[in-house]
Amino acid sequence: MNRRPFSYLLPCALLFAALGSVSCGGGSGYTPAGFTREVAISGLTLPVAMAFAPDGRLFVTEKSGTVRVIKDGSLLPAPFVTIAVNTVNDHGLAGITLDPDFAANGYVYVY
Repeated sequence: MNRRPFSYLLPCALLFAALGSVSCGGGSGYTPAGFTREVAISGLTLPVAMAFAPDGRLFVTEKSGTVRVIKDGSLLPAPFVTIAVNTVNDHGLAGITLDPDFAANGYVYVY
């Protein structure tokens, strides 16, 4: 019979504590030599994916379920659409693609 059935708990707890203190980088971290940071578009909240339309508009999905449109370098004030999604942990709006015949039908697919 094993005398210490929970002996693995302390090493696991220490590992999780160490991993929890590691930063994933965020937005203001390291910038490689020869590069500069520049904000191209402000006003987005957790942007996840984007798709270019044939007319030059850029459709951007936000994790919260909002699809925003950037036209002529400016974020349009009203969302294109807002969808109710589960945003717990890694859930949320993950991607976007435009229909191959988008110019004719205007279909946008999000997932």
